[in-house]
Amino acid sequence: MDQQQNSQNIQAPATPTAVPNPPVVPSPTPPNPPPSSPPPQNPSPAPLEPITNKPTSNLSKYIKIFSIVTIYIAAAVLSYFFYTNQRQPKTGSRAATPSPTISLFLPTATATPTQTFASTSATLTPTASSASSFGKLVTPPTPTPKPTAKIPSTPRQTIEITAAANTFTPNQLSAELNQIVTIIITASDKDYDFTIPVFGISKTFPKGTRSFVEFQATSEGVFYFSCQTTCGNNPSATGTLTVK
Repeated sequence: MDQQQNSQNIQAPATPTAVPNPPVVPSPTPPNPPPSSPPPQNPSPAPLEPITNKPTSNLSKYIKIFSIVTIYIAAAVLSYFFYTNQRQPKTGSRAATPSPTISLFLPTATATPTQTFASTSATLTPTASSASSFGKLVTPPTPTPKPTAKIPSTPRQTIEITAAANTFTPNQLSAELNQIVTIIITASDKDYDFTIPVFGISKTFPKGTRSFVEFQATSEGVFYFSCQTTCGNNPSATGTLTVK
């Protein structure tokens, strides 16, 4: 019995019932998108023309140079003729002014103006006698010669002096005009200085030395020399130089 009950409890599987398909609703059609415009493009630059070395003509350059040179030459030529014409005296003024050359023959009709020699500054003035005698030669005066410098009989002279006990020995000297004089001084017992102001001589001679001074006697007269600094202006340390 239990089995029957179990069999009753077991039911047969239910058969699936067909479910009707739901109605298909058509999906709304999306609107057509606006036509997409192409993205803006930068305009491509114009192709560069290849740089080529164009042959340039030098004719214009040569014409400029030729024109400038021609202008300069023309200006130089005009300047030369202008300067030459300015230097040449005019015909009217040439007839009015006397000739610059000095004529040695005096004319008979009219007397010439006074003429002066530049070298001797002598003036020649025509006289009545010279005007009446045609062809008389006028001799210019002889210029006075300039005095020349005296030439000594001996071009050079050497004099020895010993300085001792505040005295120069010898202390009386002589020389010719324009003669070169060399004075050798020996300082025996101390330092001595030797000065001739008119000839610009001033030198100190240390004790025990032998040295010299040299000058040209360009002036005539009697000139004093002395020992001033080292001798304390001792009157015995003096002497004279006679130039004649």
